[in-house]
Amino acid sequence: MDFVHIELKRDTWIQPVMKVQTPDEAVEAVQKLIENLDREELVCIYLATSGRVINAAVCSIGAMDQSVVSPAEIIRTALVTGAKSMILLHNHPSGQVNPSKEDFLATRKIACAGKLVGIHLLDHIVVGEYGARYSMKENRAELFEIQKDMDFSLIAAERSVEDEK
Repeated sequence: MDFVHIELKRDTWIQPVMKVQTPDEAVEAVQKLIENLDREELVCIYLATSGRVINAAVCSIGAMDQSVVSPAEIIRTALVTGAKSMILLHNHPSGQVNPSKEDFLATRKIACAGKLVGIHLLDHIVVGEYGARYSMKENRAELFEIQKDMDFSLIAAERSVEDEK
């Protein structure tokens, strides 16, 4: 039998002491990393209870018009780093910030997965060109509302957000 352990590797591209309390602050924290890319990149900012940034991680690098998002990968990093909440951000290489149906579904899945382990998804923000952004929390707050009796099978479900109602 092999014994395993998880080791956390820290890079220093985030300022040592930083708080993120608004969508604009979240965008400002990662914009230089994900703007002007030729493919979608998903970044997650992990936060302590106080709102202090613990760390950030690139969770997915996709194609020009899509990115594969794994709730397990995102939640694993949150658990290892001791995060209480998280904010997702991804770019659209087209520069347009209109979320796709897949963006909405990924948001819902990650919010549900986080609820299972007590880690709150605060927002999912699409970053476009010239500082444009779309906050799903501001525009589609119902994606983040998780009831106690919710059917968590939707984390793995391949159905549209509209089908949940």
